[in-house]
Amino acid sequence: SSVAAVGLANQAFFLLILILFGISTGSAIFTAQYWGQKDVASIRRVLGICLTLATGAAAVFTLIAQSFPAQFLGVYSKDAEVIRLGSNYLRIVSASYIVTAVTNSFASILRSTEEVRLPMFVSAASILLKTSLGYLLIFGRLGFPEMGIEGGAVSTVVARFFECAALIAMAYRRKTAAAASLNELNGFKGGLLRRYLRTVLPVAFNEFM
Repeated sequence: SSVAAVGLANQAFFLLILILFGISTGSAIFTAQYWGQKDVASIRRVLGICLTLATGAAAVFTLIAQSFPAQFLGVYSKDAEVIRLGSNYLRIVSASYIVTAVTNSFASILRSTEEVRLPMFVSAASILLKTSLGYLLIFGRLGFPEMGIEGGAVSTVVARFFECAALIAMAYRRKTAAAASLNELNGFKGGLLRRYLRTVLPVAFNEFM
C-alpha cells in the first residue's frame, strides 16, 4: 500500500514536471539565441519570466496538494488505504514544489549557457542525499525515527531544498549568466513576454494534456 501510495501521489508531481518542461523548453530556445549574441541582459529577463510562470504553476499544484489531496488522488484510485497514505505523503512532499520550479528554471538557463556540469553535479548530490536520508527516515536507522512513507516525503523535501540552495549559490558564486539581480529579472516589458508565451504555451499545453 505504501509503494502504491507514493506512486499515486507522485502523479501530481509528474503533471507539474510536464508543465515545467514546457516552460523551460521555451526558456532554452530564447536563452540559446541570446547566448549566441552574448546578450546576458536578455537572458536574465527570460529567467525572470521563466521563474514567474514556473512558480505560479507550482503554487497551483501546491494549493491542490495541501487542500484537496484525497480528492485529487481519488481521480486515480478508489483504494481508501492507498488514498489515505498518499494524502499524507502528498501534503508533505508538495512543500517542495515551488523550490523545484525555481531549481528547474535556473538549471534550464545554465544548461543553455554552456554550464551543463553544475546542474548535473548538484542534481546527483541531491539524489544521493534523498536516497540516504530516505533510508534512515523510512526504516529508522542510526537513531533516526522510523517514519515510513512520511520519512520518504521528508527526505524528498530536504533534498529538493538543498538542490535549489546549492544550485543558486554556485550560480551566483561563479557569476554565471543566471546570476541576475532583482531588477534584471524584469522581463515583462517590450515584446519579449508575448514572444515567449507564443513559444511556451503550445508546448506546455501539449505536455499537460
